[in-house]
This record gives sequence, structure tokens and C-alpha cells, in this order.
Amino acid sequence: MLRSAQKKAARTGKTCPEQASILSRKVAEWKNEPAEMWNGYRIFEEAKKGDELCICAIDEMTDVLGQGIANICYVINPEIVVLGGGIMAQKEYLKAPVEAALQKYLIPGIASRTRIAFAKHGNDAGMLGAFYHFMQRRRQHSR
Repeated sequence: MLRSAQKKAARTGKTCPEQASILSRKVAEWKNEPAEMWNGYRIFEEAKKGDELCICAIDEMTDVLGQGIANICYVINPEIVVLGGGIMAQKEYLKAPVEAALQKYLIPGIASRTRIAFAKHGNDAGMLGAFYHFMQRRRQHSR
């Protein structure tokens, strides 16, 4: 049941209570409104219209995301970091702030060798990757 609710949420831009994000809860709290009134889609739409609280919440999120990606880069030093998930449908809005946050937290030697990309398949990227991995393992074991 939850999986079908998640698919519907991804299609419609609406969220169910079980998947209220930290971003949605933060905006709702700041605006003193019920969390059910907010989802990622609405937050980005309001930010594009100039809503300062939504812009601030997104800025905080991208800064934390930049910190997390930087930590991963320091540990495994990847050439590319691919971001996926439903919120990454906002690539045009997120690309510059995420890259700026990454530049802020990475030393230049690592930052110059690390690219950020957005998953072509968006919210389905993880599922497709898992399926691909499964099929590869299945082929190996059938030989």
C-alpha cells in the first residue's frame, strides 16, 4: 500500500503523511501550518515565486546536502556523484546551489575532480539500478 502511495505522490506532486520530508516539516513549522499542506513540489513552486521561507529552507537543505556529499568525496574520492530521487526533478533550481555548497566544503584538489550529475531516471533511478544489478548477478550465476 505504501509503495502505491509513493508512486501516486511522485506522479501528482502530493505527499502522504508517511513520507513528509524534513523540508516539508520545516516549512510547515516555520509557517505555523499543518505539515499536510506542504510537499516538495509546493515548496519549490513557492520559492520560485519568491517565498523567503521556502527559499531559506531550500538553501539550508542544499548546504546540508553539500556537506554530506563532501564527506563522501573525502572518503571514496569519486569522479562523479549522481543525485536522484523525487526532489531532483528540480534540477534547474538545485544544480547551482548544490554545486556551490560542494565547492564550499571540498578542498580545491578534490572539487576540481568531482562532477555532480542528476539521475536521468529521477525517482526511479535507484530501483532501475537495483534491477540492473540483479540481472547482472543472475547472468553470472547462470553460466
